Amino acid sequence: MLDVYNRSEQMNIVNILLLSLVFYSAAAQIQLYNDEFEDPSSSVNWKNINEEEGWNIIQLESYNFSDSVSGSLFMLPLTETWFEEYRGAYLYKEIAGDFVLTTIVNMSARDGTSLPSSSFSLAGLMIRTPLVYSNQDPSIDWNPEEQNYIFMALGRANQNRLSFEIKNTCNSRSCITVNDADANSVLMRLIRRGNEIVVMTRVDGQPWNIQGRYNRTAIQQGDFGSCNQLCGAPFPDTVQIGVVAYTDWEKVSSYTPAFHNTHTLHPDSLDNDPTANVPFTPDIRASYDYMRFDSLIVPDTWLNLDMSYPEDISNQELLSHFSYGTDTYCPGHIQVHELPLSDLHVSVKAEEDIRCDVSIERSVDLLLHAGSSIEFSSGFQIPEGATMITSSDCCN
Repeated sequence: MLDVYNRSEQMNIVNILLLSLVFYSAAAQIQLYNDEFEDPSSSVNWKNINEEEGWNIIQLESYNFSDSVSGSLFMLPLTETWFEEYRGAYLYKEIAGDFVLTTIVNMSARDGTSLPSSSFSLAGLMIRTPLVYSNQDPSIDWNPEEQNYIFMALGRANQNRLSFEIKNTCNSRSCITVNDADANSVLMRLIRRGNEIVVMTRVDGQPWNIQGRYNRTAIQQGDFGSCNQLCGAPFPDTVQIGVVAYTDWEKVSSYTPAFHNTHTLHPDSLDNDPTANVPFTPDIRASYDYMRFDSLIVPDTWLNLDMSYPEDISNQELLSHFSYGTDTYCPGHIQVHELPLSDLHVSVKAEEDIRCDVSIERSVDLLLHAGSSIEFSSGFQIPEGATMITSSDCCN
């Protein structure tokens, strides 16, 4: 069964199916942000920093959804990076509140198998404070000391081996931690509770490991960079969360941040390369199997404790609580009472029943997949330009 509705059909959808007393999962709205990267249509939900902030340059030679790698988001970066005032490629969503985000990161050199040949060639997850450029013109709007983010990435850092690089950047001061990694395909989990960030990894068949803990109001701690300073850059309620991939520090570092941030760094794109004596050596490709969000639920005994401090909560306690599985989210029953902040393609799946208690207030494609029944609240509306599809294929 597949039904498509739009505004032009002048539908009146009121209680399509009357459901009896059923328990609905109303709290788990954050899972609506999930993306399995199986449907290229979901690409409209992901923002590109170079488009959103008005930089008007290209930092990804290629990126696509389930094209280069079936069922994955694929990224092939040009020469670019993230460090202090250097601003690189970034694909993201905007998420409010606390969450747990899990993905599988796969990376290699461009040949598909080797360790990247250029230093600081890595790919991973980033959480960042949004920058709103009202003129959509960084030459007018940009100010120094505004970069605020934490990311964890897998690849080649400053050593000739696989590593994790975790970068805590506060007002464009980057403090870096590098940990050893033993696989080029890794399960990553990022946990946010306010200003507390925990990053974890797991290699298939092995236990989870805590890679780092951070608090945006505490001292920046790490191996090198601008460490041992007070961060003093709290995250706002709504943050950007997404994926980064960057490479070729040898060439990047030959430029000023201003030049790097405003030019497509490729031999065919520069009329006059100010560091022509330094070769271009971008050498990473990355893919992400999915992006799965979970609501943050912690024990009551943690409410007045800080997850960034081992003295408050031990690594073992964190691992015990957050080492759960990564199955695709598909509850038996779900009640939709809000749509994702900015997603234009929203897919809701339930094994049995869906209850939709929110009207569509913008142009969005809403896909409802339920094995048994779908109910709409009285007054449900579809605005001009929006589309709704209902299907009984549920979680298949």
